[in-house]
Amino acid sequence: MFKVKDSSKFEVIVIVFNSCIFDNRVIKSAESVAKSGYKVRVLALQDNNRPDIESINNVNYIRLGIKINSQSGKYKHEKNKKINGKKSIFFWKKFLLKIIECLKIKFIFKLLKYSYVVINYYSKVLFHLIRESPELIHAHDLITLPVAVFYSFIFRKKIIYDSHELEMHRNAKYNYLIANLRKIAEFIFIKYTDHIITVSDSIALYLQNFYKLKKKPTVIYNSPKALVKHSLPKSIREDLEISETKKILLYVGAITYNRGLEDVIRVIEEIPDLVFAALGPSNKTIVSNLKSIVIQKNLTNKVFFLDPVPPKDVVEYITSADVSILPIKNVCLSYYFCMPNKLFESVFADLPVLVSNLKDLKKFVETYKCGLVYDLNNIEDMKNKIISILNNPDKYK
Repeated sequence: MFKVKDSSKFEVIVIVFNSCIFDNRVIKSAESVAKSGYKVRVLALQDNNRPDIESINNVNYIRLGIKINSQSGKYKHEKNKKINGKKSIFFWKKFLLKIIECLKIKFIFKLLKYSYVVINYYSKVLFHLIRESPELIHAHDLITLPVAVFYSFIFRKKIIYDSHELEMHRNAKYNYLIANLRKIAEFIFIKYTDHIITVSDSIALYLQNFYKLKKKPTVIYNSPKALVKHSLPKSIREDLEISETKKILLYVGAITYNRGLEDVIRVIEEIPDLVFAALGPSNKTIVSNLKSIVIQKNLTNKVFFLDPVPPKDVVEYITSADVSILPIKNVCLSYYFCMPNKLFESVFADLPVLVSNLKDLKKFVETYKCGLVYDLNNIEDMKNKIISILNNPDKYK
């Protein structure tokens, strides 16, 4: 794609709008490029549990002074965390927020706040790009694309756009203004990229047809590295203290909206000697709702929620489970075309998979015969397919 005489002098800067701790796709691609001899820096967001600057596997991570509160979904600048040991929200700020809320212009306030965060982020990214003068920018997701294109256009540098999902059809709600700004941004800036990468064939074809691209985007699956045992202290079975007489149905990935986890919990109730474990970063509200269902149905000894483990450990950690389920709902085109990390992590862990009948998931499972597909509108079908896999797991490995 790009001809380089001396890779050691060729610098690549990767731009991402998260802390890049659990973003396995970004981490793997950055490490692969670094392994080829290129100098790689990742510009990411702040995280209290990680240093601002660190080097892992020859990739330099620079975390900017902007942080996303993943529990509430709010954005904040790191400087505003505390001032002289006191909370940053003072009386007058609370009072002003109350007035804004009463005047029903909360949306405008949120828009201004978000705009400030994005502009602040772009300014910091641009500062590093100008200072480091990389030959190639790898922009992950739509939000990073405008600043990457701006830099590449002014300084005549190459740019790769990595679309992790179908941005215009995500599992997210945007107001009319933001939704249209996003459409305009991708429509304009995608034409200035030198190469486009995405996660599934269907998304690649959609992008090519919708934006009338001369070349179909390259598809790179969210596949993990081949399993290399690191002698982890514990497996998921050991952590949950589940005996070998019981089976583990596993969900790996973000615990958030429209992932079908409510249906799984309802099905678990009807299958004896089977427990369900959800492993991954979580939305606080969603987990609270799911736990309410668990308590209501008296399933506290059958349903468990676990914090995420480092991406490099996921495959080995989950090998002691019995079946992996991907109950993703068909609520948007991005989900219908999805090919998530959890699918490949499960397959690499030698787990049979049960997937909802989404286009690319169904095609993959039926092609490689690594599991079964169920009708996502039929909970009874989900139950029967789980039992079918449990009765003959080796058939799908």
